[in-house]
Amino acid sequence: MQQTYLVGADDHKRSIPGWLAAVLAFAAVALIAYAFVYFTQSRRQVNPAVAKAAAKQKAAGNPYAKFLELTGFRINEAPGKKLQVQFLAVNHGAADLSNIEGIITLKVKGAEADEPAVTFKFSISEVPAFGAKEVVVTSFIQKRKPLDMPDWLFLEPVIEYTSSE
Repeated sequence: MQQTYLVGADDHKRSIPGWLAAVLAFAAVALIAYAFVYFTQSRRQVNPAVAKAAAKQKAAGNPYAKFLELTGFRINEAPGKKLQVQFLAVNHGAADLSNIEGIITLKVKGAEADEPAVTFKFSISEVPAFGAKEVVVTSFIQKRKPLDMPDWLFLEPVIEYTSSE
C-alpha cells in the first residue's frame, strides 16, 4: 500500500490563531511607542530649582540674563587668610558682552531663609562671544567662619544684574 503526501500539508504542526497574532503585534507596537514617549519626556524634565532660577532671570528682563551663565562657584582662601569667591562667566551669545555688574547671593541648598549666606558684588569688564572668563572676587559680606563655608555642591546662586546695555 502506497501512501500519498501532499507537499506543504502538515496536520501535526500547530500555529497560533490569526486574531492572537494581531493582538500580540498591536501590543508590541504599543509598548515600543510608550517606551519612546516615556524616555523622550523624561529627558525634557528640568530640575525645579534650575527652572525657577532661569524664570527669575528671564522675568528680570536684563539683556545679559539670556546669554550669560555664571557657574562653577568656589569659595576658598586667598593669600593673607582672606576668603575669595571664584566663578566662571560663560557667554553663549554671538556678541561680546561688556561692563557687566551685579550682585550674587550664594545660599546653601535647602537652607532656611534666616541662615547666613555669602553676598558679593561682581564686575566683569568683558566676556568674548562664545567664550568664558574666570572671575575672582575678594570683597564680600559673609557671616560664617572660613571653615564653615559650604562646598561648591551645596551652593545655590541667586544672581541680580545691576547693569544693562
